[in-house]
Amino acid sequence: MLTGFYDQFIEKQIEPDLQITDELLFADVDSSAVKRVFENLINNVIRHSTGTVTISLKENEGNIVLIFKNEADNLSEQDIDKLFDRFYTADSSRSSRRTGLGLSIAYSLC
Repeated sequence: MLTGFYDQFIEKQIEPDLQITDELLFADVDSSAVKRVFENLINNVIRHSTGTVTISLKENEGNIVLIFKNEADNLSEQDIDKLFDRFYTADSSRSSRRTGLGLSIAYSLC
């Protein structure tokens, strides 16, 4: 999945710290929904990260745990509280064409 974003990571000079378990993880999921979650989270990291990026995938007490962690220095406390709200964008200039739906969709699908 991450290989499809390789050029974008290189362009933004991001080298994610991948902490992915070697054990096989099985779950009964909607594969298109999982793909959409990954794509939305990765796109968000590429657009907004200002530092270290960590992506981890592991099993914990029978659950599969996916964590995307990145620094984003330009966020206020208000932005952090609203990150998963529909149509919310932390871009105060509003000059971009982004809809503010990516994280909201990822959250809903999870």
